[in-house]
Amino acid sequence: MLDAPPNITFPLVVTGEIDDSPLDGAITLDEKGDYWFESETSWSGGTQPGSSAAQLKEFRGFYGSSPIYLKGPDFWKGGRQYIRVQDLRVGTSHPDESYVEVRCTYQYAKQLSSWYHRDGAQRSPRTPLKLPALESAPEMSLIFEGDSVQLTVETPAPIEHFEIQLEAFRRLLTFAAQRPVAQLSMTGRTESGAESSIFARQFMKPGNAPKRDYRDFPLRLGNENTQNAITKWWEMSDKLRPLPQTVAGIIAQPGYVESDFVFLATVLDRLGDEWADVPNLLTKEQFQAVQGALSELELPDSFQITNTVPFEPRVVAVSELLPSEVWETLRIDRGSWIKSLKRHRNLVAHSSEQRAAHRAFMTGLGLRALRDATAVIVTLLMVQHLGVEGEALEFAADRLRVTRIHRYTNEELRFTNSGLG
Repeated sequence: MLDAPPNITFPLVVTGEIDDSPLDGAITLDEKGDYWFESETSWSGGTQPGSSAAQLKEFRGFYGSSPIYLKGPDFWKGGRQYIRVQDLRVGTSHPDESYVEVRCTYQYAKQLSSWYHRDGAQRSPRTPLKLPALESAPEMSLIFEGDSVQLTVETPAPIEHFEIQLEAFRRLLTFAAQRPVAQLSMTGRTESGAESSIFARQFMKPGNAPKRDYRDFPLRLGNENTQNAITKWWEMSDKLRPLPQTVAGIIAQPGYVESDFVFLATVLDRLGDEWADVPNLLTKEQFQAVQGALSELELPDSFQITNTVPFEPRVVAVSELLPSEVWETLRIDRGSWIKSLKRHRNLVAHSSEQRAAHRAFMTGLGLRALRDATAVIVTLLMVQHLGVEGEALEFAADRLRVTRIHRYTNEELRFTNSGLG
């Protein structure tokens, strides 16, 4: 097998075959980051213009002297037949290739692997980090190298296993940077040393990447706590799924204010259930007595009673996990935040009766500020769980106030029924 060309630029002029029929064509990359295969010659078995059915097609051939493979659905546009490429590999013609190493570049990777004196002792950048086994993917080793990361395994693994680990890692980078982080490149190396460049498998498109001050990140991965942070993030990605996925998703692709707010409130509720020790409303004996009394009544079968703690006590308990110094730095009035969080979560999620003041809150700055304050608190709870503490946690709170809270007020952020007080 030949190695992939060291520099690959699009369009790629390729020659090969589809369904055992010879075909020449070109692979292009458009301004949206999508890859397309086109040819002057159409191929059989494809969809016709206007058809809703799309057949997956495979192309095997060569780009120069390098083998190439691509796969994707037929797509008609402008009266011409294309393949919308979902998997493209230059350097191999085998989609089931197994790799011992995958190297990727990411936005902000270099800044995120930086060290700041408040973070504690600095780690050696050449010391491998262990990514625990996750879903079907085995344990892997990771090394930062500037803007790129290198993942290795002892036993060759398919690209899908690397992608499971890389997606968890990209979510961690997104959470740490508090902004979308796109994967910019991917290269795989087989056990024999052959390399292939892999394209089109990542659905997060690169966006504008303005320079960021690494000190604004609530989490950096250049200190001796980094292995602990990775271990805990992977544990959360498994046991608390989809909490870290949801938080990273809101950062990567923000939605409507209402939907992001409800998602964040749900995350906070679940964290309170998982991390805070909140006693049930009734003791075991009291609850059994209530159940016994209810059993004597003729109640509908659909009637249920539970002894679970409601939303507000869980929020109160989990908020108390953050040190008082953090709350002083944030300058968020905790009492009005909790009260407003409960009220407007119910209004948004359950469509309760909305008065004029409630409507003013949700259409003005109130709900936006409540969403951002909740995002900051969720972020700080998570980074604290990942091992950020003391001066580093207070500094993270200060930077998050500057980037997320300062736009609403220079004073203490206080919520009222109709907005901000």
